[in-house]
Amino acid sequence: MPEELIGQKIRLARKKRNWSQETLAEKLGVAARTVLRWEKKDKFPNYESQRGLIDILGLKEEDFQRERQPLSAEKKQEKPVSPATVSELEQMLPPKEDFKLYCGRRVYRREGKYSSKGTYVTVNGRPLKYFGSEKRNPEKEIVFEWGYSGGGPSRLAEAILADYLGETYPESEFGSSSKLNALLFGGLFKEEFIVKLPRSLYREMDDYWQIASTQIRKWFYSLEEEGVTRAALLKDIYG
Repeated sequence: MPEELIGQKIRLARKKRNWSQETLAEKLGVAARTVLRWEKKDKFPNYESQRGLIDILGLKEEDFQRERQPLSAEKKQEKPVSPATVSELEQMLPPKEDFKLYCGRRVYRREGKYSSKGTYVTVNGRPLKYFGSEKRNPEKEIVFEWGYSGGGPSRLAEAILADYLGETYPESEFGSSSKLNALLFGGLFKEEFIVKLPRSLYREMDDYWQIASTQIRKWFYSLEEEGVTRAALLKDIYG
């Protein structure tokens, strides 16, 4: 039986027991996302998970052995005739060696009777450029400032993604999420990273944080594994 059916076999066995993916994942001691990858992406379970699937779902050891052998033969035949293709995600992401480190300081400030906290962000030691329809010149500032109130988190998320992906805001027209990935993925990035940034309980204390480009790259891969792609987001927005 070809390997691409492993996901279907796991799904059918799970459905027979009226278990959700979360239930099976809990019984196996793996993440629900792992079960999703087995069933939707036909990812091959590792040895430990195979043993669990055999014990819990009644799959046979021979099933896994049977599926591995034809796959290796197919791969040997495909290599000479099927050139490697670059996925849409790989085309969108910068090279792996292009490492960037985004550092932020949320600094407590007092001005007379009033106090506030401003966020100063740099990337590899330089100011993080503003990304948006509002025209600003970050070169005139040592570091750029964001707040966490209002649209601050969204602007920060979009600015980090724009810098990481090498995108610039249009000069002559309002930005469109169909053209700019920083806008398209900005909301998801904000929920995954920005809203979770540390915030001191004490107003007089500063907060420090870092986000590495390797984390962002890994996050994009995890989205793709869950089916959250550029095409899928555009379809949700524009139908």
